[in-house]
Amino acid sequence: MVDTDCYLLSKTDIKTDRYGNQIRIVENMPIVGFMDDIDQNGEPGILTVDGYAELNDGTGGWSAEQVKWCIRVQKDQFRHEKR
Repeated sequence: MVDTDCYLLSKTDIKTDRYGNQIRIVENMPIVGFMDDIDQNGEPGILTVDGYAELNDGTGGWSAEQVKWCIRVQKDQFRHEKR
């Protein structure tokens, strides 16, 4: 996490989406971030959030060599999706 609404996304311009497709990241590109999750009942799912791609400017302690792209999200917009 860079700050409360900006998270690390990718070290390179290419990222694999949830379906296995290779996607080229560009500035302000709409992004749906996702990761494996477990809900309050212990059920597996996916945590998702809408945001947009933002070039890492080095604030937050992460250099451009460590991470090139971040995802900027709206606060409190995380969703748990069941599998």
